[in-house]
Amino acid sequence: MAGIDTYAGLNAAYAKDATNVEVVFKLAQKCADRYSDELTKRSNELYQKVLTMDVGGRTASYYDEDRKATIPYIEAAEFALAQQASNGRKPDPAPLRAFIAKHPASVLVKSAYISLSYYYGYQAKKEDAQAFFDEALAKHLDDKNLASSYPRASSGTRSPSTGGSPWPRSSKTSRAIRGTPRSRRTWPSSMSSRTTRPRRRRNTARTSRRATSPTPCPL
Repeated sequence: MAGIDTYAGLNAAYAKDATNVEVVFKLAQKCADRYSDELTKRSNELYQKVLTMDVGGRTASYYDEDRKATIPYIEAAEFALAQQASNGRKPDPAPLRAFIAKHPASVLVKSAYISLSYYYGYQAKKEDAQAFFDEALAKHLDDKNLASSYPRASSGTRSPSTGGSPWPRSSKTSRAIRGTPRSRRTWPSSMSSRTTRPRRRRNTARTSRRATSPTPCPL
């Protein structure tokens, strides 16, 4: 049954009027939420369509309830496409960096930095990662998600699987992190210590040998 803003409902609305930017944008969002290659491709096509539409008048922007802000459809579509590029099989941070440069005052800029934080934390070159985190935290240190995603290790070459980072901190960013309340330096739930630092297994073999060793017979 097609309801308001459901995938079926938006598909039906799009079939009736493919020039309604609100419908096109919402359908693009809904396709992106479905996590399939086919619908991701369609989502990108719909976002690209938003960029070419005439969005003048009252349909030029929408109100984002989560961010409590009005965002132009074109700006939101640019961000969505850039974010998709940074999260793909071959992550490309360039579109999100271009978005930040083009829309420095956008309410989506903070989200762009957060989206880039994993790439720069674990996939970028050392010097590029350090420059990124210095820049991001200088602008948005008050954001607990961005601050907590900064690599925790001060030096060394540990991998993400051990909860560490290959990037040493610069003195500038270290001072910024030290100025952040300890409760806000923890990992996000997706990078919790439970998943990145597995507990050491008990030596069950030793316990087993002790339990099964024969009891000496009394003389």
